[in-house]
Amino acid sequence: MITPTVPAASELSQEWVTKTELMTYVRCPYTYSLLHRGELDPADLFDDFILDLIAQGQEFHDRVDAMAPTVELTSAEQFDELLDQGTVILHPPLLFNEELKIYGQPDGIDPQNGEFWPIEYKSHKDVLPSDELELAFYWLLLTPRRTTGSDNPKGIIILRRNNEPWPVELAISSHRIAQVTNYLAEVRQARSAPVEPRLCKCHVCTNVRRDEVRRSTIARRHVSLLHGVGFEFERALSGLKVRDYLGLLEWDPDKLAAAIRHHGGPRCSASMIRRWQEHARAFQEGTARVFGDPPPIGDAFIAVDLEYLTPPWGERIWLAGAAVVTESGPAQFHQFWADDTDENERALLDDLRGLLGEHLQLPIVTWAGRGADLPAMGKAARRLKETDPFHGREHIDLYVWAQRSFRLPAPSLGLKEIAEYFAVPHNSDIADGMQAQMLYLQAAGQPAESDPGVKQRLLAYNRDDLDATLAVAREIKALTLGVGEPQGYQPVRATAIKL
Repeated sequence: MITPTVPAASELSQEWVTKTELMTYVRCPYTYSLLHRGELDPADLFDDFILDLIAQGQEFHDRVDAMAPTVELTSAEQFDELLDQGTVILHPPLLFNEELKIYGQPDGIDPQNGEFWPIEYKSHKDVLPSDELELAFYWLLLTPRRTTGSDNPKGIIILRRNNEPWPVELAISSHRIAQVTNYLAEVRQARSAPVEPRLCKCHVCTNVRRDEVRRSTIARRHVSLLHGVGFEFERALSGLKVRDYLGLLEWDPDKLAAAIRHHGGPRCSASMIRRWQEHARAFQEGTARVFGDPPPIGDAFIAVDLEYLTPPWGERIWLAGAAVVTESGPAQFHQFWADDTDENERALLDDLRGLLGEHLQLPIVTWAGRGADLPAMGKAARRLKETDPFHGREHIDLYVWAQRSFRLPAPSLGLKEIAEYFAVPHNSDIADGMQAQMLYLQAAGQPAESDPGVKQRLLAYNRDDLDATLAVAREIKALTLGVGEPQGYQPVRATAIKL
């Protein structure tokens, strides 16, 4: 490998920025600030799920590398000669842009007759906004070498589709390049002054520093507490001097939407801002707020919750839970388990289809099922060439309703957080769906006696979500009828389990 001339360490620490630093800041400025000040152990950046993803990404990266011939570079001149000859270089030496004070190593460089397209490997199947930002960073990094094509920025993303490399030629927009330029300035600013926390979904803010982040954002009445106000909207509101949710309440929604658009912020509508303001009032008053239409749910329905694998581990549905609620008698719970084979998954679909067929008149109720459970079931049915158990059935997604008509003095509309507000007992020791997937992969295909505790833990996790869905449905209905604040919930434990 070539050993380039590296700027002085003092310059690198104060001025120079890498792609990794940029993307760490983009994901969470607060996390980046903690890291830079040495107040956060880098080992705390990611949970086991993300670390597993990173390991699989590296495996894919190595496999793509193995498909290309290896050339041992012995000098900078040889590197330049190969580029002049139009040779695509993977793993180039460390590169620097003195003017922008950035440095790094793209996964590859395609010379393209002097245009110098950066190449990046990604182990996912579709291009993400973060991929575009990384390409934009490397496009700027390669600017000193570029002799043509500066007005037509492009790069190549090598995605993983069907576990094979899939190159995608991507135009790099001027918007992404401007974003990178702005972020570079913000990264340097974050090095000189601590960044206050905002509510985000990174591992540091939701786990490692959760309590600290919550206390700070609530004390400052920060706008990131409001559902739908992400990083870009927060930036736009800050530019308009709206830094807390009380300031948001002072604006006319139509005028604020126009002001955000006028200042180049993300597209938004007055109705979206009205929902932000309803959430702000929920925090201000400390009570739940129901606005808009009442929840479209009656006294009889079937609550459904699925557990399934997501890429890159697969798309297998491995547990289906259903609670049949009628106007008389306690809810009846059913859980259908599938080990990791098509035959077992097909049996799960058959069992669920049979249960639903016994109650054709009842609608199916989910929490966020429209974007999760229903698509997962549709994919499984097509893959197995089976009839979708949900096909043709009335479906009520309470999360979709809540987005439009309901807010709590809590940051999230996630089922677990709303259940916590309504004092629904939480009995599972599994934190989330990602941990559930990891545990299932350990248990799948193994004899039940090998580790019976894992299956029971996963069944309890699914049962918790069913209990939460039933309790939240009941409490929301009570609020819309003016019954009052929640009185707590004690679930009935009548259960039928088919393993």
